[in-house]
Amino acid sequence: MSRYFKGAGVGTYWHLRDAMVSGFTAASAATPANVTVMKDHIVYQLVQNSPYISLTRSYEVAEADARYYGKTLPTPTNVAFVYELNIPDSTAASLLDPVQELATSLGTPFAALFYQHDGGPDLLLGLIDSANFGNVLTRPIRSAGISTGRPPRITDELHALVRALRDAEVLALHAISRSCLISKHKVA
Repeated sequence: MSRYFKGAGVGTYWHLRDAMVSGFTAASAATPANVTVMKDHIVYQLVQNSPYISLTRSYEVAEADARYYGKTLPTPTNVAFVYELNIPDSTAASLLDPVQELATSLGTPFAALFYQHDGGPDLLLGLIDSANFGNVLTRPIRSAGISTGRPPRITDELHALVRALRDAEVLALHAISRSCLISKHKVA
């Protein structure tokens, strides 16, 4: 069995609907699953058009999602939630590792579209924690020691890979049975 978590911030879809009763269903199970939709789900949180349900292996990531990514911050009288799940095998839910899925879709180093960035070695810090290191995402890059005047080139592919790694993300396709849910923890 594998343990997963899902944060539900105040006022979000899974805060207003109790997955302990119904299980999880993707917002748009009819949307075809593919790498582009997966990338948009991760980078732009386009979950209303997605056949995916985001999960994490990390309770702390789910708790941060519940605490900071709702319509408002949770309070003792209006709590957010972290759902805890045990998914025993592929018969209970179809799970995908977005890092593996995205990596197999990337081209070779000779491809015109590549995922590598052209910024400084601290660029990943900006992608991981834009609140504290966001300046590196807009800082003009240098080429042969001279400033180019433009920010680094960051593809959605790189952004999705970094976010999936940062968030210990696993995606469920279409639905997760109620039988996989163990508990719903309150986050104030």
